[in-house]
Amino acid sequence: VQQADPDMFLRVVERRKDGVVVRGAKSHQTGMVNSHEVIVMPTMALRENEKDYAISFAVPTDTKGLFFIYGRQSCDTRKLEGSSIDVGNHQFGGHEVLAIFENVFVPWDRVFLCGETDFAGTLVERFAGYHRQSYGGCKVGVGDVLIGAASLAADFNGAAKASHITDKIIEMVHLNETLYSCGLACSSEGHATRAGNCEIDMLLANVCKQNVTRFPYEIARLAEDIAGGLMVTMPSEKDLRSERTGPFVEKYLKGIASVPTEHRMRVLRLIENLTLGTAAVGYRTDSMHGAAARPTWRPRRIWPGKSPGSGKRRRPEASPLQLKKHLLLAPSLLRLPSFRKVSLLPGRAKVGPPLGLQLLTENWMWARHPLPLQISPSSGKGEGEMIGPFALHAVFPSHQGILLEKRA
Repeated sequence: VQQADPDMFLRVVERRKDGVVVRGAKSHQTGMVNSHEVIVMPTMALRENEKDYAISFAVPTDTKGLFFIYGRQSCDTRKLEGSSIDVGNHQFGGHEVLAIFENVFVPWDRVFLCGETDFAGTLVERFAGYHRQSYGGCKVGVGDVLIGAASLAADFNGAAKASHITDKIIEMVHLNETLYSCGLACSSEGHATRAGNCEIDMLLANVCKQNVTRFPYEIARLAEDIAGGLMVTMPSEKDLRSERTGPFVEKYLKGIASVPTEHRMRVLRLIENLTLGTAAVGYRTDSMHGAAARPTWRPRRIWPGKSPGSGKRRRPEASPLQLKKHLLLAPSLLRLPSFRKVSLLPGRAKVGPPLGLQLLTENWMWARHPLPLQISPSSGKGEGEMIGPFALHAVFPSHQGILLEKRA
């Protein structure tokens, strides 16, 4: 609402009895031009006075007022040259568009959210979480192709048995399978919602995203290293087919004697396409900026030792709390200096078992130092220091009897 141009975020401009009219745009939309439907949703948490921007709906891509401006990609004009080698991958590709919604009418039966700002942040968080989960599969699939191409290029270059090549291939596989493991982990650690859906483990989905912002770049770097400089200095397919230059290209760009020069050129162009060309949009840059560019997890309650909502053990180091003379949280949990004080009010705090210390974290990260909380089991009196980000909410079985004091 503070923008000079209110249309910079897609918004509702008119509400009717039969639907709403929206105006705005959605940028870098992958695969939009060959999709039948588009689902629109907010891109961030919204305030009470931003209800016009709290809109989610689905419409066909040929809806009146909706049109696309096609985006450019590195080396995209090679697709127009009639070459199969220089394209890198002439069977598959991707594209992005700027989608314009110019006074698009959406009937009410196609509207999922309209004005409910309280749900905008949750909608974004969950969408981004699932998207980040999928990165543990889609980016890994492209990584498999790149690793295979790099290994084949090493063969064609006659360097497949060199120890440094083997080490690089192993490192590429290690990085790629780590990404795959993140995708599996956040899926297997998921839990059922009250609606019956499966919600992935948001923390592990964000770990997957954090790794995806780095690992594909390293895999690409190693692939370029193995391929060699010829990947970017090689003549075109037209030169290879030319009666005048073709014999020289065939002769001087040959690798091992048993492999045709054209085969070597094809695999090098494939690596170039994945690391620098049109496919690099989806593998490199999209790995950095796709599925939202920053972590989307929000503060939530965590029972130490269990995965939120699942009832399963989360990590061995997050052991259950034990009530003794001193209440001690397992030494796997805290990180920052003390900044709050917790006191149990006499006669109101329930200290006896079953005991649970519920923690509302600032960033859903496990901490690393013990949390001592001194308690007198007989009277229920006690106080202690909350160390680190677990300093917002501490309760025994009920919220009563807890006093939080912010330290200066």
